[in-house]
Amino acid sequence: MASEGASNNERLLHAAKQDNADLIEEIFHVPSSFDINFADGLGNTGKRLFPEAAKQRHVDIETLLPSPPLCNGSVDVIDLILEQDNCDVDPINKLDKATPLHLAAKLEEEDVRHSIIQSLLDAGADMTIRDKRGSLAVDLLPGNDTVGRGLFRKAQAHNAIAQGDVADDSDGEPGSGSDED
Repeated sequence: MASEGASNNERLLHAAKQDNADLIEEIFHVPSSFDINFADGLGNTGKRLFPEAAKQRHVDIETLLPSPPLCNGSVDVIDLILEQDNCDVDPINKLDKATPLHLAAKLEEEDVRHSIIQSLLDAGADMTIRDKRGSLAVDLLPGNDTVGRGLFRKAQAHNAIAQGDVADDSDGEPGSGSDED
């Protein structure tokens, strides 16, 4: 009996690991053929695997080239995944209880780290989830990463406004809320 090969769910995980935007787009052309939140036995989804792939790619390229690696397309892959309907932005890995945001915060390449963090935050990643060590994603940023911390502060401020933390002086009646007639 011949094997049918990998399912599109397995191909999706592989494409995320390999930073393969072409394969991801090929899979996405048949929307009913995959589960965007599919996870392997450890709870790894494409979103969780992608930051690990970016980290590995950075290490491999940097050891071969004297100049910093160009990670063109890296953010494209995570953005393609995050754009899918019903995409869970905060899958928690079974092994270390980390989300993609935790893993992105630990990436070595600063530009890639910032781009992926921004993409995840724009997609609504939950900054309040703690990993098994009790760390928030922002806690995992390098100490000197003021830009990364700024991304978290900006998202936190945006979330506070979105949750209605703005003063409401209306009395429940339609209109501007002022007492003037």
